[in-house]
Amino acid sequence: MRGFFRPVAIWLGVLVGLALSYRLVMGGLGGRAWSGWEIAYLLPGWVGLFLPFTAFAGGYAAHLALRPRSLAGRALLLAVISYGLLAYGSPLADYRARASQGADLKAEFPLGPLTPSTLLKLRAIADADRRTSYNFRLGRPFERPPNWLTYLVHSLFAVALFAVLAALLGQRAGFLTSGLSPPARRNACWALGLATGIAFFIAVAAGLRWVRSDPSKPAILGAWLPLLLPAAELALLISVTRIRGIDCTVRLSQASDD
Repeated sequence: MRGFFRPVAIWLGVLVGLALSYRLVMGGLGGRAWSGWEIAYLLPGWVGLFLPFTAFAGGYAAHLALRPRSLAGRALLLAVISYGLLAYGSPLADYRARASQGADLKAEFPLGPLTPSTLLKLRAIADADRRTSYNFRLGRPFERPPNWLTYLVHSLFAVALFAVLAALLGQRAGFLTSGLSPPARRNACWALGLATGIAFFIAVAAGLRWVRSDPSKPAILGAWLPLLLPAAELALLISVTRIRGIDCTVRLSQASDD
């Protein structure tokens, strides 16, 4: 178990550290002092967002120690943690941070923190309202388009579940690069993991902009379609593994015997 979670923890620390350093270099939060809740707001969001991407490193590190089903189970645990942080930890911390800044909570959060249940309530209100113009301003939550609220709920699941695909991709990368020298293998896995993460991130960003651009755009499609990219990549790597005659089952059995 440690072989999977240790590299995940290391890479998570690196990514969160880089994000925090970037905010500090860029002047923090407008050059003023950071409150505890403002930092707490940033950290759950960053951890929840980056956690699925680090699953690739865990899958690669444990590619000989865990069978795909066991690996997927561990990655699913990461997905649950990621979802909890994105869906509840970050919105609750954001609510507290806005309160500490003296924001008008009744105007910005009339139904409470923007957890999935609150988003669904706002969606029901938006459906009943049937307005023709919409607004994304923070202080006008009842004017957000229904498809955007639906997207926010579904995208949390999609981003979190990327952890499972990323872990399985990391495992396949380990099998496919087994014949390379250590430096070449490391570089190849680095490149594949980085390309996978960037491609998925770009796909998510594109889906977000697409849904937000027009209230008539199907939100569920925009939220879940980005997962097709890593799923197609995984199918390709499985095919390449079979074409090259790499018997993953035998290698896993040999590693278990050792």
